Amino acid sequence: MVKQEYECIVCGKKFNEGQGIVLTKGSLKLTFHSSKCVSKFFKLYLERLDESCSEKSARDLIKELEKIREEKQKQTKKVIS
Repeated sequence: MVKQEYECIVCGKKFNEGQGIVLTKGSLKLTFHSSKCVSKFFKLYLERLDESCSEKSARDLIKELEKIREEKQKQTKKVIS
């Protein structure tokens, strides 16, 4: 069984399927060999995005993640009777 080989779009390092991070959205495939490369890519990507198209999505995502965090905190609190 031959595993597919990918190339990191940030540093060019090659890695096999099952390693690294591969993100696919529609016809776009982003391949990264490490979380450091993902971070570098998205930092540059956000710097280049027009605020008018990214700000609403970012705020919505922040609210969603805050809700999830609050729910986890409620679940982990000890109930003292």
